[in-house]
Amino acid sequence: MAATRSKVASSGDELERLILIVTKVAIGLVFLTPLVVMSDPLPPTFFPFVVGKAIYSRIVIEIALAFWLVLVLRSPAYWLRSSWLIPILAIYVGVVLVASLAGVSPQRSLWSTYERMQGFVDIVHWLAFVVVLTSVFRSWTDWKVLLNVNLGISCFIGIVGLGQFFDIKLMSYLSDADRIDITFGNATYVGAYMLVNVAVASGLLARSLATPSQPATPNPAEAGGRQRRYEVWRQRARSRTPREDKTVSAETLLRAFWIFAILLDVLVMILSGTRGAIIGLGAGLMTMAVAYSAWGQLRQVRIAAMVLIAVVAGLFFLTALGRDTAAFKAVADGNYLLARISKIGPGDRALVERLNAATIGMQAFAARPLLGWGPENFTVGFDRYVTPEIIGGGRVVSFDQAHNKLIEELTTKGLGGFLVYLSIWAYMMWVLARKVRVVAPHDQLLVLFAGVGLIGYFVQNLFLFDTPGTVAQYFLLLGFVVYLDAASEDRVFADADAADSGRRASENREPQGLLGTDVSLLAGIFVAGVVAVLLINFINLAPLKGSRTIIQTLDPTISWEQRLFLYEESINAAPPLANYPRQVMFNQLAQNWSNMTVDEQRLALEVADRQGEAGLKAEPQEWRIYFALAALYQNVKSLDPTYVERARELTDETARLSPNRIETHRLLAVQALTEEDPGRARDAIQSYLAKNPDAALHFIETNRAVANQFIARNDLATAREVVDE
Repeated sequence: MAATRSKVASSGDELERLILIVTKVAIGLVFLTPLVVMSDPLPPTFFPFVVGKAIYSRIVIEIALAFWLVLVLRSPAYWLRSSWLIPILAIYVGVVLVASLAGVSPQRSLWSTYERMQGFVDIVHWLAFVVVLTSVFRSWTDWKVLLNVNLGISCFIGIVGLGQFFDIKLMSYLSDADRIDITFGNATYVGAYMLVNVAVASGLLARSLATPSQPATPNPAEAGGRQRRYEVWRQRARSRTPREDKTVSAETLLRAFWIFAILLDVLVMILSGTRGAIIGLGAGLMTMAVAYSAWGQLRQVRIAAMVLIAVVAGLFFLTALGRDTAAFKAVADGNYLLARISKIGPGDRALVERLNAATIGMQAFAARPLLGWGPENFTVGFDRYVTPEIIGGGRVVSFDQAHNKLIEELTTKGLGGFLVYLSIWAYMMWVLARKVRVVAPHDQLLVLFAGVGLIGYFVQNLFLFDTPGTVAQYFLLLGFVVYLDAASEDRVFADADAADSGRRASENREPQGLLGTDVSLLAGIFVAGVVAVLLINFINLAPLKGSRTIIQTLDPTISWEQRLFLYEESINAAPPLANYPRQVMFNQLAQNWSNMTVDEQRLALEVADRQGEAGLKAEPQEWRIYFALAALYQNVKSLDPTYVERARELTDETARLSPNRIETHRLLAVQALTEEDPGRARDAIQSYLAKNPDAALHFIETNRAVANQFIARNDLATAREVVDE
């Protein structure tokens, strides 16, 4: 009888271990996200560098979460780690939800857009990711494997990047460019991704090189005190014992791998030309060097840290003071990154635009300081307060993200979200500062390099924002900090710890959770699987279908009736993300209206009326919906004159929501022409050009139409004046 129970328990334990392995593998698969691009051989979608990454990561996280819930219900040993960082992150997600519901467009805040695929739904997934990650990766052995897997993926991406640089198309979508973007679709994202991996590889290498050749790490609890810990470490370092050849070989291979990863990822960072990432890496290294100078226990490393401070500071001043010299320019001519660094200053268009976005963001924050405009709604606040002077230069400037994470938090989540977001970072820095003072000398280096990755990511995000391709690196480091925070001081970097791995101390001990029997465990797996399938279908497959369907509307061989059917199919597939397809549809109808038959126009108008009403109801503060629908209705005059009045109402609302955009004033001029009032159209153009003369290029066609209406009225003198203008 006892033997039978033991056999049954063993069977249940094996299934439990299998579920644990599957959960860990699912978490590891999340780090393949940067490789997902919805282009050949994968089916194409709208925004191929964004949509596929977000959908893939969400699906894998949902699978991992389902299996983790089964583990928790089977045994409480897999419950959350004891760290305040997870509750703080959960509070932040709660604030994001409140800010979403209180914002100007809850739908956009909750679901974002096909272009970004973020919002509340996405951040909830990453909270789940951190919970599962930190619950099943509980030992240093677990983390060492995971960090190396992530590094291996970064090396593969780096090799693909080198192929792009040398115009070797390892992937069909890669194109020759001054800055490599690899699988990210934007070179700046490459820098953010590689920055974290450079820090991780450096930390692992530094820890390995500084580790004494002893099988065990000194126990701080037994050693007691910083000096005593150092003495224990030094004694073991001096009494090295030969290791087995296999161990030496494995460590040597790992060191070679880490060196390769560092060199490759740094090279790819340089080839991406990402200044923010380079500045972030420099800031992280400087901070680490200063911290080691204060707390470091190895004299040689402390000297190296001081040298690093001098080198980084020297490079900074050399670049700042010498970038206008002929020698620097000669070197910069052959290096795109140096060329971009040499442009930093008042004339740097990218920097000026970011500063302008920050200025407008602060004005928008002042208008809604408590909870902001809602996540993913920076564009609404920006377009409400942007000035003609900022839009100047003849370029149609638009920011749907602040390109500065702190400004983004203030504008979209108000003081509430901003303070909690800063609390996350403050707590992480406190954990690192606390741990670095108690761990063994070689472990200090890894903790500090984790800080390099975090500080570097934070600094580069002052020029950028989180993306589906890079955000997993941030949450990887955040999860590692949770591990450091939760692990006892003497077991942080233990290479084997069955208790910290979440396994039961005794294989024969009965499970204590709700799914204690094998039957209940199997039932739990079934229920979790059903829930996961439902979540995947609703949250992921619907947007995937919508983004794939709208691509089919670009086929020039299909009729307008077929195209309109596809537009509505895309819209209906994922209603929370439908306004992007609606805008595309309205714009395409307006541009092609004169080429459509009367029957096609009537059908298009019927669809536009229906979808226009739904779009305005979904996002009543988004001027682009009003603009696109007004531009369409301005073409409908010959078919139905009553639409002129409807177009005027939409145009007036566009002007209220985005009073200073170039597109708005061009729309006002065209509306006046639609109402056969060329004088008002001329005034609309001139009044705007008086504030933004560089925008004249955008009014050439409209000016020509104004002149033609004056000619039709036989007012040739005024028509000539318009042409001269």
